[in-house]
Amino acid sequence: GDTLGKRSLSPTLRLSLDKSVKGSLVQAHSGAQAEDELVQMQTISRARAARQAGHTRQVVQKGGVITVANAQHAIRVREEDELLRAQTTLEKAERAVQRKKNKHWPPVWKDLKRTAKSRSTRLRQQERDAERARKASQRHQNS
Repeated sequence: GDTLGKRSLSPTLRLSLDKSVKGSLVQAHSGAQAEDELVQMQTISRARAARQAGHTRQVVQKGGVITVANAQHAIRVREEDELLRAQTTLEKAERAVQRKKNKHWPPVWKDLKRTAKSRSTRLRQQERDAERARKASQRHQNS
């Protein structure tokens, strides 16, 4: 219908108004379409990220062709090597800590060894003395 009273508008104004309305509709349609495309792209991106969550993009070979099985094997070998290096580093650190602990122990061990040796010597001497006393007591009883 003729709601704006197009008859009362000048032809120039009517043309400008028609172009403006048509442009607004095109922009609204384009904006809605762009929003739909954005949502679709975000959905695709999330799906791809979820699919590739467990995958890594490691360089396994430079140049040439490599099969998936060979690439997976190369990755496993690399991971095992990294684990072995980490274990070796940990063992070295543990040995260093143990050496530090042992540095503080030698004086204590020397004291313990000295004490044990003197007790052992004392016990042997007491056993010899007891044996001599027993033999002397037997000789005294036999005479």
